[in-house]
Amino acid sequence: NAGNQLMGVIFVCLGLLMSFSCFKRIRLKREITNVPMSRARSAAIGAVKLYGMAVARQESRTPFSNVSSCWWRCVVEEIVARGGETTTCLPIKTASSHGLFYLEDSSGKILVDPDGATLQTPVFRFDTKSTTRNELALGFERIGLDAASFFNYESINRCDGTGNSSILSS
Repeated sequence: NAGNQLMGVIFVCLGLLMSFSCFKRIRLKREITNVPMSRARSAAIGAVKLYGMAVARQESRTPFSNVSSCWWRCVVEEIVARGGETTTCLPIKTASSHGLFYLEDSSGKILVDPDGATLQTPVFRFDTKSTTRNELALGFERIGLDAASFFNYESINRCDGTGNSSILSS
């Protein structure tokens, strides 16, 4: 039974791959857990966990909601049907603000460069088939996409930002 042997090899490979992925995630969780929470004034150089309020160094506005923000990142993706009910999102465009911002707590403030940082940010949703389409078109133009052709197919836009973010879907 060559078919059964092939299936066995496939399942063993999948099991090894899943085990490797699991151990990698456990290691990352332990690294994050073992980094103590620091205050801005006593933060060490290197990996550090901070908690505080983001304060803009210079004002930036989010492309879709046009709200003042310390930092923002948008990923525009196209929803592609993969037969039946399965869908996949393919990235079309990624944009972000390039400014630094301060993280302020009761002990002081520290300058944050968000490139490469893991930030926990809120996400808001907007429907592109609603009355917000004109405002969304301005947002697409602000990040360099042609809004007129963009609304011709089903798509999703995810925007994460400190202070304000948006998910837009048609």
